[in-house]
Amino acid sequence: MYEITYDYTDEGGYESRDITEIFKGTWTELQAYIRAMRRTGCYNIAANAVDGT
Repeated sequence: MYEITYDYTDEGGYESRDITEIFKGTWTELQAYIRAMRRTGCYNIAANAVDGT
């Protein structure tokens, strides 16, 4: 399980900062997810492994 923190700007210029979400999956799946996030306007993406218990 990974905690992802990122910033986001949509096509209209609306910005959100320090958004946090939890991703459940493997490291490989996380890499694909982050690539998809970048394509949709996310940036400053940081992912950290967290204990899922």
